[in-house]
Amino acid sequence: KAQGAGDVASTVKIAQILFDGEGGVAPNCRLAARLYKFAAQRNNPQAQVWLGACYQDDLVGGITDDDEKEGEEEEEEDEVLDEDAVRHRKAFKWLQLASENGEAEGMYRLGLCYLRGEGVNGGRENISEGRKWLFKASEKGFEPATDHLRSMGMIDGQTNIQ
Repeated sequence: KAQGAGDVASTVKIAQILFDGEGGVAPNCRLAARLYKFAAQRNNPQAQVWLGACYQDDLVGGITDDDEKEGEEEEEEDEVLDEDAVRHRKAFKWLQLASENGEAEGMYRLGLCYLRGEGVNGGRENISEGRKWLFKASEKGFEPATDHLRSMGMIDGQTNIQ
């Protein structure tokens, strides 16, 4: 009902409950991703992050725009790689929007896209752009970004830039 009424915040909450399987509700990642997409398309930054994460981490088995491929089996390895590339591009799109809307987790995940070459530059890594987004997320207090920068030797134990 919340989705039909256009109540984006309620839609995101319902999606979280479905994704996590809270309150006795059976987890349903595919439906949660559809709800995240509804909210993300209405410029909800939190939904943009979580939809991007669904694509990035392949948490819903490859959601599509229409879910027309649901249940189809892939026959060739090239098709799987093509699907991964499409999935990474979609993750990048939503994470970039979330980052532009100030979401620290989106900035962190966008940085990982650049570092891994996922969804960007024809699959080529862009270390400087990746670090830039990790630093932005770290500056907003997102600990996984700080930890990642520390593991890269970019900051010391007190979060000072090296």
